[in-house]
Amino acid sequence: HGQGNKFLINFLNLLKIENPNKGMWNITAEQGKIDILLHRSNPETIIVVENKSNWANDQPNQLYRYWYYAIFSRIKEIEKDFYSKNKDKYQIIYLAPNSNKEISEQSISKPEDWSSNLPDKIPMEIETQYFNDFIQEWLEDCKKQLSETNHRIREYITQYQVLCNNL
Repeated sequence: HGQGNKFLINFLNLLKIENPNKGMWNITAEQGKIDILLHRSNPETIIVVENKSNWANDQPNQLYRYWYYAIFSRIKEIEKDFYSKNKDKYQIIYLAPNSNKEISEQSISKPEDWSSNLPDKIPMEIETQYFNDFIQEWLEDCKKQLSETNHRIREYITQYQVLCNNL
């Protein structure tokens, strides 16, 4: 789209990520079943985004597995207090169409056959965000950053906003 990392930085600012302009971000999609994974090494920051735009059911232990493989496996931290104090560095975002879609309890629970040394539930707060407000806000902010003459990207964003309102 020719906008560099403007839209990414805008998204990270909405999530209140520490120094979003600092360091190099690695972004993967649909890798290890994680819809979107944003990671940077310096400062260490990991954001998992679970996209439920299609109203799909949560898979058994889904968010717990994502926490374990994307976050815990790197930082080896299980204390709730740690995650509370580091919300600007470690997040799991549950991106739902609207407030009618909620996280299922089994999704944040530890698989029965996993180590007893792990917590029974993900030790961090899952941030639920919605396409019909959070993503709309982000897209509006992105359009504000575009030049008035960039009709093509402006139109793509507008079409995506219509789609997000009709999920």
